[in-house]
Amino acid sequence: ALNPDFSNPAYRELKWNTELARHLGNPFPAIILDNMMLSNHFLPALNSGGKYNPTTNTWTATNTTGAPTGRLFHTAVWTDSEMIIWGGNDFNPADTNTGGRYNPSTDTWLPTSVTNAASPRENHTAVWTGSEMIVFGGGFGDTLNTGGRYNPTSDTWIPTRTTNAPTGRWENTAVWTGSEMII
Repeated sequence: ALNPDFSNPAYRELKWNTELARHLGNPFPAIILDNMMLSNHFLPALNSGGKYNPTTNTWTATNTTGAPTGRLFHTAVWTDSEMIIWGGNDFNPADTNTGGRYNPSTDTWLPTSVTNAASPRENHTAVWTGSEMIVFGGGFGDTLNTGGRYNPTSDTWIPTRTTNAPTGRWENTAVWTGSEMII
């Protein structure tokens, strides 16, 4: 069995996200795609995952049919009905601008469009606005100050403007205020 090291930031974030989801009444408090760090070595990039229900203290495996390729350093947002994952590094051959939408109620995946999507990247940030996922920054080596807005209802992307955008960065954080993303 794995013994999580909560001094590791990846595990602390997982625990915090689970606690936040429970507090907000999310019926699917923790949907976890395999992307954990153990003893400073990354486990293989997998496209499997699980749904954890803290009320019953049970796990249910997520369906992998139609799931995106396994990846590391991607982002995920919760829309109130589905989880959207995007970007990251799938080692095929490197960074990707693909993603997927997982519906836990139906246990199904749909791909995200790549038409007009932000360029491939890892270590970027993403926020959910209530209707769109906004991604920004990322990269590895070269840092990016570009991004995109993804609308899951229309499965479309709109590039973000770079005029007056912050300098390129990766492993940054962002928040949504209700009207703006702050980096």
